[in-house]
Amino acid sequence: MALPQNDHNLKLRQEILENASHPVVKLAFEVGPKYGVDIKNRPEVLSQLIKNFGKLALAVGALDEKQHELDREKFKDKKFLDLACGSEVLPVPTKNRFAPWLCRTLSYLGADVTGVDLYYPILKKVKRKKRPMINEPSAETGWHFVQRDLTQMGAIDASVFPDGVFDAVACIGFIGYSDVTLDDPHIKSIRLEDPQRYIDIIVEIDTQVTRVLKEAGIYARNDSVFQKKGDDLKHL
Repeated sequence: MALPQNDHNLKLRQEILENASHPVVKLAFEVGPKYGVDIKNRPEVLSQLIKNFGKLALAVGALDEKQHELDREKFKDKKFLDLACGSEVLPVPTKNRFAPWLCRTLSYLGADVTGVDLYYPILKKVKRKKRPMINEPSAETGWHFVQRDLTQMGAIDASVFPDGVFDAVACIGFIGYSDVTLDDPHIKSIRLEDPQRYIDIIVEIDTQVTRVLKEAGIYARNDSVFQKKGDDLKHL
């Protein structure tokens, strides 16, 4: 049985505070408040930041769990691509809105970051004279955003995403889970209704990731980590 929201948030707060000395948690305490998120008001969002950034930090060799250290220099001036980066803008009100925390955090650390998603990262409130408050799409500053539907072939096109330019690519929380229940809802429906198309989407994304990565570049897809070697991705 799922915990009530208040109980769940309290548990998350306790878990985060118990690990307050962890370098990724410390980083989350720095980045979160810049976007109005802290452990008091949105612990579930802070937990998402910690989890997803921690996966990428481990993948690129910046996080040493044994020594409890995070090498922030590993990110500075490096080129990162975050596929399905999140937007907080979804057509289904009841679904959790995932923010582009990897892009925000990587940008904060000095990386050159490009995020890709179906929707723009934020909805900026704009008040115009003699008109009610409206929602106007606007990309965040500090990192690049490219609007694409990653379920479509050719979404990661060479005209916008050149060959061999990225040091690392992340695609976390979107596609390729061994457990179907963890897939993005839209991807889950494709997986169940048209399994071959689902496989084709994974193959297309992996193929394009291989193309845009530098030699020895890192690809973090959910809980799996790959490294580019020649024209292939090798599982690490």
